[in-house]
Amino acid sequence: MSSHFVKAARETCHLRRGLTCRDRIPITPIVRPENPFEHNRRLAIPTCLGSTTKRPIETIELGLDWRQGNSHWSIEKYLRDLTEKLKQAHNLTRENSEKAQAEYESRYNLRSREKRLAVGDKVLILIPSSSHKLLKKKWMGPASIVEPPRPHTARVKMEDGSERELHFKK
Repeated sequence: MSSHFVKAARETCHLRRGLTCRDRIPITPIVRPENPFEHNRRLAIPTCLGSTTKRPIETIELGLDWRQGNSHWSIEKYLRDLTEKLKQAHNLTRENSEKAQAEYESRYNLRSREKRLAVGDKVLILIPSSSHKLLKKKWMGPASIVEPPRPHTARVKMEDGSERELHFKK
């Protein structure tokens, strides 16, 4: 029973059957130069010495550029050009980044305004009772501003008479 099953499976297998349809193209191996089994296909590479060499490794050992037939000066020129192009790309990217940063800043500050607090103004102070964002926060006040020592900072006098230096957002 099992041998009959194996024969039937072998006959239905696509690899065992020959191609009978005319619309199918048979698969042939692709000839590639990196194929190690093809020894007869070597490229003759011209060098600046006037002779031809069969292998690219010989040109590398001689320090030659096998595509152009030039010596080391073409490699140095290529590296100089590459570093110059990379510097230009870096400068262009930096300029674009600075422009985008300025545009983001102008959009962000479009509706914002500077808070100006004077001595004697009454303010409410929001003191968080916990570090969790969903828990209640506690408002204290009114407190009066005693002096603004620095921008976005003010010394306030609380209701109980104590003084605190507080930071406020822009």
